[in-house]
Amino acid sequence: MDNSKHGFLKLGVSEPLIQALLKERIETPTPIQAAAIPKILAGADIIATAPTGTGKTLAYLLGILQRMEGNFAETVIVTPTPELAMQIARVAGNLAKDAGLSFKSLGLVHGANPRRQTDKLKKEKPAILVGTPQRLREMITKYGALKPVNTRFLVLDEFDLLLSPQHQDDTVSFIKLLDVSNLQILAFSATSTTRAKEQLSFLKDFQRVDISPASLSEKGAQRTAASHFYVVAPFREKLSKLKQLTHRLPINRGLVFMAERSALDRALPKLAYEQIKVGILSA
Repeated sequence: MDNSKHGFLKLGVSEPLIQALLKERIETPTPIQAAAIPKILAGADIIATAPTGTGKTLAYLLGILQRMEGNFAETVIVTPTPELAMQIARVAGNLAKDAGLSFKSLGLVHGANPRRQTDKLKKEKPAILVGTPQRLREMITKYGALKPVNTRFLVLDEFDLLLSPQHQDDTVSFIKLLDVSNLQILAFSATSTTRAKEQLSFLKDFQRVDISPASLSEKGAQRTAASHFYVVAPFREKLSKLKQLTHRLPINRGLVFMAERSALDRALPKLAYEQIKVGILSA
């Protein structure tokens, strides 16, 4: 591929990050990435909305990773759920590694052992922290393991949920512990309510990025032809069939649903042994 014509290069994304994307067969920016990345690279605060599955996580990670210096807790990403936090931490860590960057990422979520998380914070000094607002706040106020004096980038991922009645108190309490005047703040969500926008009133000078489902349809953005088929297999052969299909089909990303957590735990090491990148999301 001629990188001079690469869509991400035109947005200002660096060559190492582009090469990391190519390893994952990502060549063309999505509309949210095309709209948001230049603004992030320019240092703007943004409030962005785009439908689920349109590449919002990569949009802010690409902009942030290019501007980071690698200081402890330089980037803090807040999410409403532990599952999303751990997923983003893995994506950020892998993207940085594939781009040859030494930035480490760490997920900080409620429900996990706080002592172990504290030890990792002190030992690894990760540049990227991804967590739920409750646990991030506790790491500052309760455990004293986090002093975000180096923090330059704050991401509110799914800000509509973070600022909903269920999570609002924890989110606002955490943000109040930060010096927002010295932060570049990036708020991303699939939806946006008036209530959530009002809670972001501390953003005095921000730029909006709105990608609606209608605009995606009109522009034909990332339309793909879908082929549907099924494979009948005895219960004991389901996992082997899954491995075969994963290797034989041109799958970039996929979801596999299983009825029981025990089945997930059995499948994970077997799929990993086959060099299939896999992770578990469960309640």
